[in-house]
Amino acid sequence: NETVIDIGANRGDTALFFANKNYNVIAFEPVGKLYETAINNLDLNPHIKDRIHLVQKAVSCEKGKIKLYFNGDLDLVSGEVSQYIKGKNTEIVETTTIKDILIEYNLKPYILKMDCEGCEYDIILKSDLSMFKYIYFEYHENLKNLKHEILIEKLEKQGFELFFKEELFNVGIVKMIKK
Repeated sequence: NETVIDIGANRGDTALFFANKNYNVIAFEPVGKLYETAINNLDLNPHIKDRIHLVQKAVSCEKGKIKLYFNGDLDLVSGEVSQYIKGKNTEIVETTTIKDILIEYNLKPYILKMDCEGCEYDIILKSDLSMFKYIYFEYHENLKNLKHEILIEKLEKQGFELFFKEELFNVGIVKMIKK
C-alpha cells in the first residue's frame, strides 16, 4: 500500500479518510490537545486504526524544538508569532524533517498533505520533495508575508505540476502531481 504523510493531522480526520481508502498514514500533530483528540478518533475506527501511525511532533526543515502559538479554541496553531492568534498560548514540541521521516519509517512516500499553519513554506522551500507523487497543501500568506506562488514554483522545479488551486483571501489550497 502507498503511504501518506499527513503534516498537521489536527483531529485525525484526514488520516482516517486516507486509511479508509487503504493507504498507510503517518500523521504528525504537535499540539497535545489535538493529538489526544486524534487518538480518540482513531479509537472510534478500530477497523482502520492499524493503518495510521500518529506522532506528536511538528515537521519542519530541521530537527530540534519549536514553540507553537495557539488561541484557546485551537482553531489556529502556528510556529509563527501572528497578530491573528489571540491569547498566544504556547507549547514547546519536538520537530522532525521529511528526510528523517523517510529514513526512520523506511518508506516510499506517495502523498504529502500539509495543513500546518505556516510551516509549509519552510518545508517546501528547504526540502527535496521530489519523491512524492502528489502534494496537497494549505498555504497561509498572512503568517509568512510571502506569496504562495513561490511554493508552486519550487515544486514545479522538482517536477510537479499544478492541478488544483483554491484561494480565499490570503489562505488557499494547492494540489500538485508529479509529471
